[in-house]
Amino acid sequence: MRRYPQDPEALWALVRAEKAEEKIESAIATLEPLINEEPNNLDYLEAAAELEIARYLKNRSYLNHFSPEKALAYLQRLLELGVEHRARIHRKIAYVYAADRNYITALNYLERAAEYAMQEGRDELQADRLWVEAAEMAIEMGDVTKALGYIRKALAHNPENRVAKNLLKQLSLLEPSGF
Repeated sequence: MRRYPQDPEALWALVRAEKAEEKIESAIATLEPLINEEPNNLDYLEAAAELEIARYLKNRSYLNHFSPEKALAYLQRLLELGVEHRARIHRKIAYVYAADRNYITALNYLERAAEYAMQEGRDELQADRLWVEAAEMAIEMGDVTKALGYIRKALAHNPENRVAKNLLKQLSLLEPSGF
């Protein structure tokens, strides 16, 4: 960096090092010129999204509502560029909305993530696990009917999913006649 302060490879290496050391603000400041130079670089955009999510989670509080808009903008940009592993990006968007307590929007993105996971057919994110995450969020919202629907989808995708089976048992204890 001292010899070639404008070298993109050196800057990118510094971003990754700062990110690993959880120097969020510094990593974002280092990354911004790279994104300005290459606005469609998927690696840069994904790192920026992760750093903005970390910044949001670190700085939000009841006294200071820190906005997740930058993180969401980077994630949406990744989707616009046709990034692979769309399920992973939709799940991150859901995570941001859930952290902001916007559970309905979060559930919509988890549904999309599960649907993409089924289409992509990769083991990176398994659809049944995403349906279980959606069920757990619906339970947290108090929507047992929606949770049951998600559990059924998880079990239809993977009948051996133990977490889904356990959730189904727990819910049946709450309303034994409704199943």
